[in-house]
Amino acid sequence: MDDAERAFRDALHRVDSVKIPVPSLEPAEVKRTPGLGLVLGRWLAAAAVVAVVAGLGTWALTVRGQPVTAVPAAPPTAAAPAKLTGTTWIAVEFHGKPTVFAPDKMPFLEFRTDSTFTGADPCNVIGGTYRLIGSEITITRSGVSTLIGCNPTQQQTFAKVLEDTRRVYRDGDSIELVDQPGNVLARFRSSEAYTTPGPTPTAVPTAAVEIRIRNASSVDFTDVYAVFPSGEKVHYGPLRAGSMSEYTPVKQAYSYTYLKVTTARESYVYQPIDYVGESALVSGRHYSYALDLVDSQVDLKLEFDE
Repeated sequence: MDDAERAFRDALHRVDSVKIPVPSLEPAEVKRTPGLGLVLGRWLAAAAVVAVVAGLGTWALTVRGQPVTAVPAAPPTAAAPAKLTGTTWIAVEFHGKPTVFAPDKMPFLEFRTDSTFTGADPCNVIGGTYRLIGSEITITRSGVSTLIGCNPTQQQTFAKVLEDTRRVYRDGDSIELVDQPGNVLARFRSSEAYTTPGPTPTAVPTAAVEIRIRNASSVDFTDVYAVFPSGEKVHYGPLRAGSMSEYTPVKQAYSYTYLKVTTARESYVYQPIDYVGESALVSGRHYSYALDLVDSQVDLKLEFDE
């Protein structure tokens, strides 16, 4: 209990000893009733004590002849939001249990400064928006609803974690996603500090699918970024109008995939709805994703190169 609280307590217990000027009341203004004067006096004195202690300024009270200073409490400081952008967050625990390979990728999230996020579970690409105020966060999935099952139980858990998350806390290279009652739903590690448990993933085999990007538009692309169904992320970099990137080997690809294309003025996202019924591209062959901008959207056409 601080000095102001002790002053408030003592003042209420010893109202008669508090010396606070109270405006006089003329007899014409108050009709006296026997005993009412004492009650009214005590009530006014107590009200004055409450007003003084709760006031915005600094007031001096006299309690048993000793001055006590009541200082208003400082306003609460708003919590600074956790910094989530600038790294890839790898899921290491769901409900206290370690996550598992599927087959050699982990579920991940990437938060962007425009309040959007992307990730994978890891066999299905996910994306949507988030709202962060202090430590409070709401994550909303949208667009992607792929159904590739590499660890169905864990994939469903990941989706439920994102749905139930209400707060996020960062401690160095780690974050925790917490639900409304305060239960820790998941823990993530920054990709810069993450060490893959278990066997080291093998290199991409030479028989992988080779994918490149062709800028079929009349606008220069300042950046092209792809996320494939296996969870592999490929940064194709800038592409001038009419130019093509180098081929990049990926373990699994379909006739389309998640793409983010930026120009000098806009950013465009191509988000698949699902891959149900689609056949995977043949390993060991070369393909191009021809990208054009039509009506403010990315138009993708698959080209078989060899």
